[in-house]
Amino acid sequence: MKKYTKEQLIFYLKKYSKELKKTPTIKDINKNKKVPSSSTYMKRFGSWNNSLKKAGLTINIVKKFEKKELTENEGDTNARLKQKLYQEDWRNSVKFKGNK
Repeated sequence: MKKYTKEQLIFYLKKYSKELKKTPTIKDINKNKKVPSSSTYMKRFGSWNNSLKKAGLTINIVKKFEKKELTENEGDTNARLKQKLYQEDWRNSVKFKGNK
């Protein structure tokens, strides 16, 4: 396993970005066996986005969510939350009654 300095990693990231003519994604990096893997960048810089920031590249957003996707399971989530709150209230009332 090869050890890279932060400077080397930034160099490879900038160089590959120029080749692609865009900010590389994790998928782009992992396809190219000539550059260090995304996990190497994440281990060294803490996250992929931190790697991009250190290299002076634009952070890329892979997925934009539609409102429908975000609210699809809203009813189920609300029901589970209400049930949890009810259970916590019941537990607290039992504890309170037990302290009298």
